[in-house]
Amino acid sequence: MKELHRLQPGDKVAILSPSFAAPGKFPAVYELGLQRLREIFQLEPVEFPTTRKLGASTKERSKDLIVAFEDPEIKAIIATIGGDDQVTYSNRSQVKDVVS
Repeated sequence: MKELHRLQPGDKVAILSPSFAAPGKFPAVYELGLQRLREIFQLEPVEFPTTRKLGASTKERSKDLIVAFEDPEIKAIIATIGGDDQVTYSNRSQVKDVVS
């Protein structure tokens, strides 16, 4: 098991919408959250392609999640909103055609 470390100023954190792309519907609230991550916590948010994409497919959202977990520069993952759709994710082999 991998040891987890406390986030440090400047760390990159993935911002994902694994269920509903709330940032696409409520951009002002989302931007305020990003601002707080930068200014108060001194973290570097990394937005993924489906974070704001309303109607993104499960395959597209799965790709973002897998890429975020595989990126060694990403120190944490933050979901923009919960939801029941996020339990439907495929494993990497099922989305291999979209994961580079």
